[in-house]
Amino acid sequence: MFTNRFRGSCGCGSRAGDAQRLAGLVADDGVELADGNRAGQGDIIITRRNERRLSTGRGWVKNGHHWVVTAHYLDGAVTVNRACIPVALASSTLPVWYVAEHLDLGTPSPHTAPVAPPSKQRTSSSARHR
Repeated sequence: MFTNRFRGSCGCGSRAGDAQRLAGLVADDGVELADGNRAGQGDIIITRRNERRLSTGRGWVKNGHHWVVTAHYLDGAVTVNRACIPVALASSTLPVWYVAEHLDLGTPSPHTAPVAPPSKQRTSSSARHR
């Protein structure tokens, strides 16, 4: 399941988050994000700005990447691991200024929904020679 504790108008994400919280998969508390939602340990978040000053091991924080929160701190910072990437290759602690301005809760949205590639239409050789 990709949705977390999203508190949007549809309500489906919040129900999923409630189930995840009861199962112990996400934390009850967390830090406030730029989109007004809260994220805690176990939540998926999306970065919304490239920031080369924030190292991730072999790279830097990039716009549109999905991360799993592994820890959050009283000052509002979070430690994250890149979703589906080994921890040693993509882990970072994001400071409070970045969290407050450039992180959203990781739910599908028009901005992040995958776009289907155009279909590859093949024509037979006889159709090309008509």
